[in-house]
Amino acid sequence: MKPEQYLIHGIATNNSIIINSIYIQCSGYIRSFILKNNGTIEDAKDVFQEGILIIYQVTQKRELKLTSSFSSYLYGICQRIWFNN
Repeated sequence: MKPEQYLIHGIATNNSIIINSIYIQCSGYIRSFILKNNGTIEDAKDVFQEGILIIYQVTQKRELKLTSSFSSYLYGICQRIWFNN
């Protein structure tokens, strides 16, 4: 299993170890993006969690095949969440 699919599988199965790993790896640049776009640290936490939830929901409906890195996929989701709020 590719590393990206491992992360997707971890979210799909609600694996707290993998989700914590994703948080450690990805939350910094999501936080940086939100702060640069007039958000707060709390906003960044909310957007990050909503992004993970969206990925979880997608994995429950169908198998998710990434064409980019997981971090790029998550970043794109978080950007959309932030700009649509």
